[in-house]
Amino acid sequence: MHTIKIIIAGLLIWSVINILSHLWVEKVATGSGLVLFLALWLIISVVHLWIGVFHAGYSLAEELPILVVVFSVPAVIGLGCWFLSRL
Repeated sequence: MHTIKIIIAGLLIWSVINILSHLWVEKVATGSGLVLFLALWLIISVVHLWIGVFHAGYSLAEELPILVVVFSVPAVIGLGCWFLSRL
């Protein structure tokens, strides 16, 4: 359940960055907004992994697949939105 909440948080962050980049640049899913989101989301995902390993007591081998899922779902959706807006 916690992983789903983190993924939803990532999607909300992508939505906010996407809306702000649309308001400032007048393009949906600008490339700079996508780069900002991916960098920010990678940092947040690694911090989530660090908390899971050092505070929750999970091993790195247990947390790495969670990192992949937590990072990739919002990242793939962001990349998909950016790609579709370029068509």
